[in-house]
Amino acid sequence: MSLIIKLAEDQGRDVLPSLYNGLSNPPKFDNINVFGILLANAIQLLTTLCGVIAVIIVTWAGIQYITSQGNPQKVSEAKNTITYAVLGLILATSAYIIVEFLVRQFD
Repeated sequence: MSLIIKLAEDQGRDVLPSLYNGLSNPPKFDNINVFGILLANAIQLLTTLCGVIAVIIVTWAGIQYITSQGNPQKVSEAKNTITYAVLGLILATSAYIIVEFLVRQFD
C-alpha cells in the first residue's frame, strides 16, 4: 500500500472521486493533509520518472561506450554520462527517502 493511499484512508477521504460517486462528490482540498498527499504523489511520480530516465541514459551511455571503438574521448564521455546518471538516481532516491521519512514523522 502506498503512503498516499494510507494517508487518504487514515483521514477517511478519497484521493480521487470513486467510480460510485462520480464527479458529483469531488475530493475536498480544505486542509493541509490533502496538500501533503498531493505533494507525496508528485514526489513519488517524479522519483519514478527519474528512475526510468536514469535507466535510459545508462543504456544510451553503454551503447556509446561499446561503439566508441577505443576512442579515448568517447570512452571518457560515456563513462562520465554513466557516472552522472547513477549520481542523479542516487540523489532522487535520497530525496524520496527523506520526504517519506518526514511525512511519516509529521503524520
